[in-house]
Amino acid sequence: MNNQETLYSTSQIAALLGINAASIDRWVESGKLKCIFMQDGKKYFSIIQLSDFAEQYNVSMKFLDKESNRLSIEKMLRTKVSAVK
Repeated sequence: MNNQETLYSTSQIAALLGINAASIDRWVESGKLKCIFMQDGKKYFSIIQLSDFAEQYNVSMKFLDKESNRLSIEKMLRTKVSAVK
């Protein structure tokens, strides 16, 4: 993760999707949605994590559309880094 990456909190994702935050927590607990745990114990989500979840489970996350160019670049870079490992 780079220092410029946008992170979303559980409550932000829930509000953007129009769902209860408990649903987000269940997705994390079940391993379906990856997150970043901060030192304060709160969960945050990167664009990549949200996009991967949306793609795998066919969940519409229209708010990600504005990040599409950056998202495409980040996914491409991640794929290239994974291939090098």
